[in-house]
Amino acid sequence: MDNTSNNKTCMQELETLLHVHDIEFDTLDRLVMCFLHVMHICMTHVIKSFTDNELTTIADAWIGVFPDKDKHKAYVEAVRLDPITMGHDIVQVIQVSSLRHDEFLDTVKTGNMKNWFKGPMGEAEQVPKLELLHDVRMRWDSTYAMINHLCALHLAVNYFLALPNQKELKGSILSSPQS
Repeated sequence: MDNTSNNKTCMQELETLLHVHDIEFDTLDRLVMCFLHVMHICMTHVIKSFTDNELTTIADAWIGVFPDKDKHKAYVEAVRLDPITMGHDIVQVIQVSSLRHDEFLDTVKTGNMKNWFKGPMGEAEQVPKLELLHDVRMRWDSTYAMINHLCALHLAVNYFLALPNQKELKGSILSSPQS
């Protein structure tokens, strides 16, 4: 069933009900598309295109976008790493159990109190008290929310993933959101 099927069925039923009361109503003229569903479909295609490895094979075709060769190379490498899938995997691995989730929240709280989190110049940074959010397939904005929270929490995420009791997670370190 596509995004218009439910709306169309609803509008046809409404037309039938209104006609019983001699109220003129044209289903096709009044059809309401589900905007959020259309947005979700569009965003899914954009995100899939953005992380498509084929982009890296034709990188020379869009080299003009990055006049600086180093930035071009960094972008191509970032696309190859598939940052959205990486972010999804990190959230999944931290949220996999309530124990690990609670450990992460404790890391954020304690890290803020003890100034564990350091910015690019070595200065102490406070990390916002946010939850890591899952990318929910049926919510068009959930990928954005997931990435936004990962960026805000990246210092705490990296600190947590590097802890000795999280050895199996060390390969999941995030780069700086500014990189």
